Amino acid sequence: MIEKEIEKRQTLTEKQNFLCAVCGKPLGFYSQLAHILGNTKLNRKISIRLVGKDYIDSIYNAKMVCSLECNKKVDIGKLNEIKIKEHLECIEKLERL
Repeated sequence: MIEKEIEKRQTLTEKQNFLCAVCGKPLGFYSQLAHILGNTKLNRKISIRLVGKDYIDSIYNAKMVCSLECNKKVDIGKLNEIKIKEHLECIEKLERL
C-alpha cells in the first residue's frame, strides 16, 4: 500500500471516530476502504464524462467500513446517472475548498 493510500485511510478512520461508516461498529484489523463510486475503469470514464475529472480516488469518494457486507452498502454504482453526477459534483465542490 502506498503512503498516500495509508494516509487517506488514517484520515478517514480518525474522521469517523474509528467507527464503521455503515453500521457504527468499531473499526478493527480487517477494516477496509470502501469507494462510494467504485474503483473501476468504467466508473473512471463515467466520472470524466459527467464532470470532466476522475474523482474516484478522492477522499470524498471513500468511507472506512468494518466488513465486505458494509462495503457493499456504500457502493452507489447501481444508481442512475443523475445520482452519480450529483455525487461527483459534490466531490468537485469539496475538492475546491
